[in-house]
Amino acid sequence: TELRAAKASCRPRIMQLATIKGMKAPSSLWTFGISASRVKSVRFAVVDALGMAGGFLFALFSLGAVRELLGEGALFGFKLFSENFEPWVIMILPPGGFITLGLLLLFFNWLKERKDRLAQHLDQMEIEAP
Repeated sequence: TELRAAKASCRPRIMQLATIKGMKAPSSLWTFGISASRVKSVRFAVVDALGMAGGFLFALFSLGAVRELLGEGALFGFKLFSENFEPWVIMILPPGGFITLGLLLLFFNWLKERKDRLAQHLDQMEIEAP
């Protein structure tokens, strides 16, 4: 009942969005999300899909590469470490995926923070310059 009430309250807004673009809103638009292909052009939807697929591919490759390097000591079958390297067994198990995901998120958040601090520092230097 609450879900039906929420959908009913969204219907006028979705119908408004649909009529602005000059299309009739089918029943599939009565959900909470509207896909890019319904609201934007086909070209935009294709570019959006390719961007999403590329980002997902990068994320999966990054996770797999780190786990393979630390779990086996090799990447694409090529040994990258010496014979003294002892593989981390946890990395080839399911928890290794969560550990890797957490480390990658930590790394990318650190990069973002560093970039923001650099931009802030450069803005401050620009303000102080005569």
